[in-house]
Amino acid sequence: MYRFLQQIYHMPGCCLIVAARSRACLGHLHKLLWDPREEIALSPLDQREAQALFDAAAQAFGLTALDLTGFRRDVLAAARGNPGQIVAMCRMAARPEYQKNRRVNFPSLRMDALAALVS
Repeated sequence: MYRFLQQIYHMPGCCLIVAARSRACLGHLHKLLWDPREEIALSPLDQREAQALFDAAAQAFGLTALDLTGFRRDVLAAARGNPGQIVAMCRMAARPEYQKNRRVNFPSLRMDALAALVS
């Protein structure tokens, strides 16, 4: 993978945009992305931003017919401002195996979402 991205990095007119939790998480890519002046640090979303993203994701994934009160609270608490996790959990909640009686089964959804992050 490193060699492939290295070729793209050196191609005229191409650039790499990489998202990582930290520089240590870059692995071998730190050899290409060595200049900290080209780094943009993003903070977690604040509560208002996280709520707005949840609402937009719920709308986008067709969750509005469900009872989202508890699910919204659980997602926002578990994600701790991480936009990727908010969107991923809303995307998963659209799947029928996580729904029952207009509610989302958060514990099983969260376990599967965490497993997807690790794999």
